[in-house]
Amino acid sequence: MKLPTLEEYSAIKSAHDKHASREYVRWRNMWKRCTDIKHQAYPYYGGKGITVCERWEDFYVFVFDMGPVPDGMELDRIDNSKNYEPSNCRWVSKSENIRNSSKCRPVIMNGTEYRSIADAAEAIGIRRATLWYRLKSQSKLSPIAYK
Repeated sequence: MKLPTLEEYSAIKSAHDKHASREYVRWRNMWKRCTDIKHQAYPYYGGKGITVCERWEDFYVFVFDMGPVPDGMELDRIDNSKNYEPSNCRWVSKSENIRNSSKCRPVIMNGTEYRSIADAAEAIGIRRATLWYRLKSQSKLSPIAYK
């Protein structure tokens, strides 16, 4: 992936009040999760070997690669076992980010596997909380199980 030209870099830099921007907040949090052993999420990121690519050590190059944060979106790694880098990151909604979490457990219902309780609930047209309750109680009326 190419680096921004001097003109592109200057335009990005002048368009951002770095410390007040949503992009900077996302970038700083990404950086801290991977490098600051005192950060509460470090054990799940830096502690597991997740790093930020050298290219993104520069905030403005991060903005050049990712573009502005769309309203209501969060930074997401497509493959949670890989690092923060342009080919593995995207902006997604909070619900999509949660569904892509390593804490998300697959659910099997009637022989069909779903990525998450939210996906399964959406597929059958019930609230996620209702499906969660059924899973928790393992109702004999619902052939539902965690994988």
